[in-house]
Amino acid sequence: MPLKNASRSASDKDFYSSRQSCLRLSFSRIKIFKSSNNCECSRHAVNRTFKRRFQKYPLESNRKNSTGAPDRSLSAKRQVTISLTQLLGLQLCESSPDLALSEYFQKLTGSLNVHNIFNPSFYCDDYLKIFAFRAIPDGNDFLASFVSIEDRHGQKTINLSIDYYKQLGGVRLIDPKICKIHDSIYITFNTGHINSGNDIYVMKLYPELEQPKKIIFKQRNLQERNWAFFSEGQEIFALYSINPLQILKLKNVDENSWEMEEYYEGKPSGKVPQELSIGTQLCKHQGKYYFLAHKKFLERFRKKIYLGKFCSLDFTNKTISCGPDWFMHSFKSFFGSRLKHNSKLLSCTYFSGLQLSDNKVRVGYGINDVAYGFSTFPLEILP
Repeated sequence: MPLKNASRSASDKDFYSSRQSCLRLSFSRIKIFKSSNNCECSRHAVNRTFKRRFQKYPLESNRKNSTGAPDRSLSAKRQVTISLTQLLGLQLCESSPDLALSEYFQKLTGSLNVHNIFNPSFYCDDYLKIFAFRAIPDGNDFLASFVSIEDRHGQKTINLSIDYYKQLGGVRLIDPKICKIHDSIYITFNTGHINSGNDIYVMKLYPELEQPKKIIFKQRNLQERNWAFFSEGQEIFALYSINPLQILKLKNVDENSWEMEEYYEGKPSGKVPQELSIGTQLCKHQGKYYFLAHKKFLERFRKKIYLGKFCSLDFTNKTISCGPDWFMHSFKSFFGSRLKHNSKLLSCTYFSGLQLSDNKVRVGYGINDVAYGFSTFPLEILP
């Protein structure tokens, strides 16, 4: 498989020659190959490869200490990870944790009697903290969607799956995402897969809580999942498709619904990966809208693998740009978890939350539908 850096040292060539029992990555597909001596392809194969690689060819970190000498404080596995991610064009989110968000979110969810928490989406400033996420209530076996709102007046948590279950027709409510439209905070969610066709909703959360409104779009598909809503000037839009770029515009609003209409549809772009799907909602920074998208890969046995990529929308010029790297939580998480809510899923780093400030990018994501993570990156990572 061609990698970004075709010229490798002898040590790198030897390392990659042992990957039959590990993994092979390409931009069009991910395959997991099983060892001929062992029918199980697992994280242990990766760990053995890490160990062999470091024993034969110790790596030095590219980092420097205060004296300018190489920084040798990183562990062996960390050093190997740096080399591997650079060669494969991968970024590991666990290497850049957002401790402040993690601490707040852990305290918040710890008081709610829930477990299996994943896919956090959020908006935070000095006076307001809003988090949406999915979790299993203790004593139950179903996944529910929650949203927490905390401001100067206190904190409250809404169980969307229970509080709006009957009102919205007795369907499950999934994929809750927080977005900012004009000066208000909204949440969008959908009703999952329904054979007769599902629905997407938006609901204003702050400064006042309003009732959910169904999204109406006459040209929609039977099954719709994640649209990214945003405002430009006095108008409200939705990113509907990445490649080809398709943008919808809010046409009519009534008591129960938002009706969208076609606003722009471009042609497929060879500069944007095919079959990217919308992950996080959009965040505006210096005139552009940024978000994390997903690509669904299929391994040898047709199991799904999700990785993320930073993208930007230039609304003025109607173009999408993508960063060079793919993002996932860790190599360990790449091999999935024992608990499976989706039998067709091998592993998934699902990017659900994004917020930009003057000096950093903050990201929230789910890990294999069973756990969560928060990371922070410099603004230079944006495309």
